[in-house]
Amino acid sequence: MVRETPVLGLSERWSLSRNNVGSPITVVYHASLPAGLVSKHDLETAVTELCNAYPILVCGVEKKDSKHPKYAFRKDINPQDVVKVIDLVSEDSLSDMVDKAVVRGKSFDVSCGPLWELQLHRYSSSAKQPSRDRIVLLIDHVLCDGLGARNLFTNLLDILSGTSVPKQPEDLPSRMDDTVDLRPSSGMNVPSIPSTVATQLNAITKSFTSSSSPQQYDKFPPKPSPEYNSITAPQQFSELELLHSELAGLLSEGKKHGIPTIHPVIHIACLVALYRAIRPLAAWSFYTSIPISERREDLGHPHATGNYVTFHFSTDQISTSTPFWEHVRGFSSTLRQPETKILARKAMGKLASIDKDQSEGSAESLWADYLMRMVNDPSGPHKLSLAVSNVGIMDIPTSGKLSGMVKDVYFTQGASAMGGCAVISIVSTRGGSMTVSLSSKIGSLPPGVFESFSQQLKPMLQAVARGDIGEETVAGDSIPGLE
Repeated sequence: MVRETPVLGLSERWSLSRNNVGSPITVVYHASLPAGLVSKHDLETAVTELCNAYPILVCGVEKKDSKHPKYAFRKDINPQDVVKVIDLVSEDSLSDMVDKAVVRGKSFDVSCGPLWELQLHRYSSSAKQPSRDRIVLLIDHVLCDGLGARNLFTNLLDILSGTSVPKQPEDLPSRMDDTVDLRPSSGMNVPSIPSTVATQLNAITKSFTSSSSPQQYDKFPPKPSPEYNSITAPQQFSELELLHSELAGLLSEGKKHGIPTIHPVIHIACLVALYRAIRPLAAWSFYTSIPISERREDLGHPHATGNYVTFHFSTDQISTSTPFWEHVRGFSSTLRQPETKILARKAMGKLASIDKDQSEGSAESLWADYLMRMVNDPSGPHKLSLAVSNVGIMDIPTSGKLSGMVKDVYFTQGASAMGGCAVISIVSTRGGSMTVSLSSKIGSLPPGVFESFSQQLKPMLQAVARGDIGEETVAGDSIPGLE
């Protein structure tokens, strides 16, 4: 389908509005290559091809604060504006590199563009470092969701390896609003956006609890300190890698316990690891989210770029007696229900009501006000305890210049001012490992929780993959390899 208007759709508006209040979401992809294999010129040539395939990459946003912001082509953007060479004397840790990328993303000029950057990290000739360079893609969510960025990074590696980008729809990517039914139906129980923000996007929630007796669950996380500013708070990052055999173990164990796909297993393992990082252990109520991709090339959606994401939200009640696999099965069952995807679409569609009370003669949008009410909510700015984004399997070149050369593939997103306190970003390479990035705003979680969560998540996932989590295992049990 050809896009008929440059006006941003609802998902695009949501990303733009986070940018407008000073909390943009920068999507980051990273890979390492043998030193000297790829040059700055190679990257500039690749950028030219990517811009030709995906014209939105040379766009900014006009009237970004108005009720009708529009993508606008910026003819003065060229590959030299996008490609940057970072010469290093000593190696940055992956966490430090991502932190710098997220800070860099906050400096993008939404109006003028470019809203993305391709970095080549290389070591100076005098540096005594491993003989590998890094390629880092950072792109504002205004242009691209996480899955679209994964595909853009795949296209980049393919170009560098000698393969051209398949033909894509011309002009701007078609809007999700025009290709997916986001309209709330009068007969459906879709909550309205309240005048005071008490829940994130008025999500459709489902509570899971394993206890038959009434129990008091406190909301996690507790309200942060009065000095905490969710917009200006710095980020903290961590990462881990699971071997292909461990990834296979997660899938196998899930199927053994009646879960056909791997994501619910990973999601609940993340949740239980976060629960176990809280001291003392108690009964907590977590509010979590996962994105649901609506990207379909048969609807005219491009392979990369564009925003085609809705969200499923759930309220998870966890105590020391919560059975792990029972909880995974409940979550998996909900995700497989057709109504879950439909309700996620309708919840996204409700965002159209944000400007409905604005007078027809007023050009200014109320979206920024809506987000700032979330940030300034007396109960705390972060509406989500945990956000897990798994973009699935990424193909890397199996022929040409880069065949067998691509290592250390990671996907990361920073935490937003009104989103998850802990943000998990996951990508796997075909036939290879699964990497997991963790991010959080410093101060959004109680002291020590992020550090403990980061330390416990890999052993938790490995314990599941080994089969150490039995059918009767509960969240508070002693688990080999965990505290």
